[in-house]
Amino acid sequence: MSKRKMRILAILMVIGLMVTCLAGCGGSEEGTAEKELSADEAKTELYGMLPDTCLSGFLDPTSLEDRSNIDKALPFKPKDPKHVVVGWTEQTQGDPWFVSVKESAEKWAKKYGYTLYFDVADFELSKQSAHIDSYISRGVDVIVIDPVDVTGIAADIERAVKAGIPCIGFGSEIFGAPVVTTINANIFSVGYSAGKYTASQFDKEEQINMGIVLGIMGNSTAETRVNGMLSGMIYERAQQRGVEYTMEQATLDATKLFNDLRKKGTFESEKWNMACLGSGEGNWTFEGGIDVAEPIIAANQDKLNLFIGENDFQGLGAAQALKNYGLTDKVLVACPGNGMKTELEKVKDGTLLCDGPHNGQAFAMETINFIKELAEGTNKWDANNLPMLTAFKAFNINRDTMDTYWDDDKENLYHKTAPLEVLTVPEVIKAIEDGTYYEEWVPSK
Repeated sequence: MSKRKMRILAILMVIGLMVTCLAGCGGSEEGTAEKELSADEAKTELYGMLPDTCLSGFLDPTSLEDRSNIDKALPFKPKDPKHVVVGWTEQTQGDPWFVSVKESAEKWAKKYGYTLYFDVADFELSKQSAHIDSYISRGVDVIVIDPVDVTGIAADIERAVKAGIPCIGFGSEIFGAPVVTTINANIFSVGYSAGKYTASQFDKEEQINMGIVLGIMGNSTAETRVNGMLSGMIYERAQQRGVEYTMEQATLDATKLFNDLRKKGTFESEKWNMACLGSGEGNWTFEGGIDVAEPIIAANQDKLNLFIGENDFQGLGAAQALKNYGLTDKVLVACPGNGMKTELEKVKDGTLLCDGPHNGQAFAMETINFIKELAEGTNKWDANNLPMLTAFKAFNINRDTMDTYWDDDKENLYHKTAPLEVLTVPEVIKAIEDGTYYEEWVPSK
């Protein structure tokens, strides 16, 4: 064989190897396609991700464990059951929601003759740790914690419990700590409901290009509200397309997108025609919403058609930024909370597409009531076996449902709220299995 033919043969062999390699590495569209998981496979993979700060309130009934053997400084024995001393460490007083929490906690503590030490951490874990040390040294009866860091606060809670002081989480689910429970909305369900409604406003094949403003990445409430919305949007989009899809399948897809958001600040899904073009932390304020939204709008104003404001203060900040760019009529702004009446008025006039329940006054009232029942022994539930999260029922507030959830009581700054139902671990498992745990609340007429 001539040298020329040998060279040609060698080249052809190399080309053949390259083609084989490309095919084996998924060079074809079929090779790169992600395997579609069945409902059971998706459930298994999703449950394997728990617990996760972007899935607060989404529970696996098969892995919910009895908490009776965890030392939580129970039974609760205040020095004077009629004059309980409460230490309350809050994240901030930087927006009206947190202010309403403080005012409501003070109102109900005063009504019951309790002493309330209310301290503000200004989003600093070191300050929150110092608050807890102070409460321990002052010998308070119980500590309420709205955590700056939902995992970093665990060591401080353990220290308080060892000193004989029970701790109750508030506002954001706390992970890996011996709290009695955390009192909050079911953040996932609230976001999921808002997401379904939001997606229903778009055609089933229409590309959704969004910007996202969330309070603080790493906060379970902020992360879960957004992830819940993405889950609901995917579920609704599947229904629009006639695709059989479960909540678990939609949530698994959304959580993978949210993990991209954590890493890169953006995500893209060709499967669901959804993309996040930019995101940022707004610290739950109107000003923060403007600051995050403006650069996203400047870079993508010809593509954007949705902004998610993780709370409505940030959503209204994004709406103001859109107004500054003349894009009010082109980009929807959807929010999964907080539902103060001043913000609900903006749902009425169309500035916001929707809002969600997060009644700070009710949360604080029910927390003080929870303490009162424990102190007086009138609780009908086993305090030693409550789940990490004790949640209010979810719903969505939009122009169609506004009259259902509007409260004419002038003292209530928020929407109507379902009474807090305290369920033990076995009761939560049963509610998940019989399909009632995630049901939306509708007030009786």
